[in-house]
Amino acid sequence: MGWQEKFERECLKIPGQHILEIGITGSGKTQGLYWILDGLTHSSNETIVWFDTGKSSEFLTLALFKPLNVMIPETFEISILLNERSCDELHDIHISQFDDPRLIWLNLDPNKINVLSLYPYIHDPETYAKIFSAIFKSLIYLAHDAHLDYVTPLSIFFDEFHVVAPAQGHGEEGVGKVGSIIQLNIEKLRSLKVRFVATTQGWFKIRKGVRSSFNWLLVRRGGYFSNDQPKLQRFNSLFQSLKNDEAVIVYPSRVFSDVMHLPLYPNGEEFGRVRYRSFAFEKFTRGNNFLDLKNKI
Repeated sequence: MGWQEKFERECLKIPGQHILEIGITGSGKTQGLYWILDGLTHSSNETIVWFDTGKSSEFLTLALFKPLNVMIPETFEISILLNERSCDELHDIHISQFDDPRLIWLNLDPNKINVLSLYPYIHDPETYAKIFSAIFKSLIYLAHDAHLDYVTPLSIFFDEFHVVAPAQGHGEEGVGKVGSIIQLNIEKLRSLKVRFVATTQGWFKIRKGVRSSFNWLLVRRGGYFSNDQPKLQRFNSLFQSLKNDEAVIVYPSRVFSDVMHLPLYPNGEEFGRVRYRSFAFEKFTRGNNFLDLKNKI
């Protein structure tokens, strides 16, 4: 059995197996996320959530795999301008709105890739911390109370995961609260068939209690490990020299694959442009009262 077949059989086909991709800027991490998502759509029936970062219209590429449900805050605006090529290659793109970020998990479409476009509208860390704390608290609450059974198994794709779960000294003020919520519950989510597929620019940028829960790693150029990962530390020179289309799969035992050449997917801007227009965020920062959440379900 080849390395990729082993990855598919032991990771992609088993719900709740968290995957962390590590590499410096420009090393092909987004391409790696596309590759994993492509594999999930062919080897599992998991519901997919993709947190949109607003970079380079990247979520348009996802429509190569399945129809999209693009979720944006109520009263906010998004424009998707597709070129002629897109009509022949992309699945349908549907736009929906939500009025409470805690309830996005109850509005997922298991038959589509659910793109949460929220981060592109937020421009200050205090607002970011409040909203994403509410989002991940509600994920944990709803999953534990079986409200998400209709969309599990669930895979959550999050680029630059150190933004929500930063190590000490690597995050904006207030964002550490989000990371503590994730750290407390990431193992519980695994047992509830919820997985994170995340990227980071560095192993040490993510808080220790969170990064230790990622048994599966995809290492790109610039991946670097120290003495907390002695099996991998000896091969830092190999990881530093990887090309943009190359990666190494690290298995839970910390045995790792040969250097693999991954497929190259089109960039989103090859299909069109996505533009965002934001307004005031006051109504979206109120959501930490979970008695109120319980009444709205």
